[in-house]
Amino acid sequence: MAYQIFPLKGFDGIEFGMTRDQTRTRFSMPPYEDDLRDGMEPRDWYFDLGIRLEYDLEYHLQAAEFFAPAQPVFNGVNMLSLTVAQAHAMLTALDPSTVDDGDGSKAYDLAIGTWSEDEDDLGRDAPLTTFLIGKTGYYDEFRPGAPEMDIWDIGDKLGDLGREIVREDYGERPYPKKE
Repeated sequence: MAYQIFPLKGFDGIEFGMTRDQTRTRFSMPPYEDDLRDGMEPRDWYFDLGIRLEYDLEYHLQAAEFFAPAQPVFNGVNMLSLTVAQAHAMLTALDPSTVDDGDGSKAYDLAIGTWSEDEDDLGRDAPLTTFLIGKTGYYDEFRPGAPEMDIWDIGDKLGDLGREIVREDYGERPYPKKE
């Protein structure tokens, strides 16, 4: 099925910021829930449609990832019909902040990511495997020049369970927390 992509907003009547309950009413089938564990982003998978929805910890939609059989149409093009090189060239023309991240591209200002499971074998001619769109700022923490996070910062970001797991594996923070 073809889905019209609207960067930083959503796709086909599903908008970033909607609650999990709101997004679920847009589909005719129940999702496979992947809540992983406390402190991790919850996800809904619609395998038959080729869609994964990712929510923040308050269950508001923050990203949507498309894989076959979905046909995410952006700028008039089914993105999953492109190679890594073609998608990178298109995204770079639209968003100068786009970078090649080794197995696809990230367009930071558009909050778009691409990925190919075959790039290691086929290089830049590999077909895209997934196409991801996110809310404004979705990739900001990965943007070149962004402040680096250490394992204790990551634990803090994940909440109580995250901090507990980091302390169990790495001990207490050996220096004052960065502000």
